[in-house]
Amino acid sequence: MESEEYFISNLLTEDEIKLILQRTEFKFDRKPIFDFAEVLPENIQKTLHESLLTLARIAENFGSNTSRYFNVGVDIFKDFAPYSMYFVIKGNKVEDNSSIMFFNGGIIYHGQHDNGGDGGAPTYSVNISPMNGWSIHT
Repeated sequence: MESEEYFISNLLTEDEIKLILQRTEFKFDRKPIFDFAEVLPENIQKTLHESLLTLARIAENFGSNTSRYFNVGVDIFKDFAPYSMYFVIKGNKVEDNSSIMFFNGGIIYHGQHDNGGDGGAPTYSVNISPMNGWSIHT
């Protein structure tokens, strides 16, 4: 199990942190993103943790609400956009142990650098309403 050191404990419950750590696997050094988040206002930090928790819950639902899949998790990679991540929710089929990808996308950090998600550089991601913080894009 990965270290809990990067999670701000007052923003998540112990069970929520445990679920994220059980269902997600970071495939890069996430420390720079979490260090950046740590100096932001709490409401913006919370968007990062809520995004990770949402993906962990989706993986948990795929893995526990059906007998068709097992070993369902979220692989998280560094994205090209600043302080952003790319994710894949994947698992294995019970019938033949083959791999399956359910869906993928990004946990994109929005703010002044991209006008809150106007579709331009450097994130090239669009939000209906401009925002500061992380959001899931699929």
